[in-house]
This record gives sequence, C-alpha cells and structure tokens, in this order.
Amino acid sequence: MSNYYAAAAAGGGSITFEANRTAVSTTTNNTDTATTGSFTVSAGSLVVVLMSCQSTAVTVTSVADNSARAFTKAAGPQTSVSGTSAEIWYYENHPGGSITVTGVWNTVSTSTKVMQAFSFTGVATSGGPVATTNSSISAATTHTGAALATTGVNVIVSLQQGGSSPSSPAGSNSFTLLSGSSGRQIGLYRIVTSNGSYSPESTTSNSFAVTDVAVAFLAQ
Repeated sequence: MSNYYAAAAAGGGSITFEANRTAVSTTTNNTDTATTGSFTVSAGSLVVVLMSCQSTAVTVTSVADNSARAFTKAAGPQTSVSGTSAEIWYYENHPGGSITVTGVWNTVSTSTKVMQAFSFTGVATSGGPVATTNSSISAATTHTGAALATTGVNVIVSLQQGGSSPSSPAGSNSFTLLSGSSGRQIGLYRIVTSNGSYSPESTTSNSFAVTDVAVAFLAQ
C-alpha cells in the first residue's frame, strides 16, 4: 500500500549534500531520546532527520536542534509487518552554524532506535516537501520503494527500515547510502535534475521486509 503526491512547480537551482551525523539508541539504552554529535550547516540549508524504532508502538513526538528550533514532520509514521516504524522530519532555511539534533519518542523503550541527521544547500527555503510516498516492501534483497514524481531539480530522501540485524546495505537506482546506515535503518538520497518518476532503492546481503518513507524537496 502506498500514498502518492505529485510535485509542485519546478526549481531551477542546484542542490548539494552538506553534512551527516547519526545517533543510535540501542536495546541496552532504556530511553526515549537520541542526540547526534555536532555538525555544521550553512545558512539557508535544509536539515533532514530520519528516525526509526524497532516497535510499531513507539513514535516520534518532537525533533529540535540545540537552539530549540522545532522541526516539522514530513512523512510517517509508517509501520511494517516486521514490527518497525519510520518517520522523516525537517527544518528548512536553517540559520546555520554548528548544531546537534535531538529526537524524542513517545515512550521509554528498550527497542532499538536510530536517528540520522543531515543537510543540503540550494533547497527552497519555504514550502516543505513537494512529494511524499510510503510503502511496505516484501522480503527481498532489493528494496524498491514507491515512486515519487518530480519536476526540475529536487533532492529525494528515503528511509527504509527493517527488523533485521545489519546486513551490508548499499544504495541502488542511483541513490546514495548515508553513513551510519545499517539493516535496521537505511538512509538514502538522490539529487535529480530532470522531470521524472524516481523510486528509492537499496540492496542488502540478506532478505527481509522493510517499510519505506520518502520525500522530495525542490531546489531554489
């Protein structure tokens, strides 16, 4: 099952990946929060946060940086039959500087939680996502999410979350794997420069089902 929304008017600028940090709250940490290490973003950047949990009962209540700037949810929670949930949050037109990002879940739990935070320059400074999808993908070694239709220059961000242990994930279909990804949380992005329909995709060394949430943001 998937939801699909078409993109809005095109942007004509260029988008550049900027920074990436990961925070992992493992099963040994009975907590409801995770905080990244510090990373530097440029003024006007888009900051995106991928958050997942090994439980469908645990969802995200808030995301903020160290200056208490509140992020907005773009997609999710999307849950899977393997007992996982996934969400994407963002902050557009960030004032820049060295930041950390903290995510808060709705309950204290020993379920493994993962958060990846990263940024892009050249993205439109208002308007939010121009396309979103969510889908459940059956067990396989290639995980292809629902397609997003885009116009002009966009960055597509995807979170694929599974119930497996780390299993050598890799980006596919021209999607780049974010550092800190594992079989439990696979972060992907792709910068596209032409009109089209693009499906987030990853591969893993073992077969398992995943849930996929994806969003597209327009260039300036």
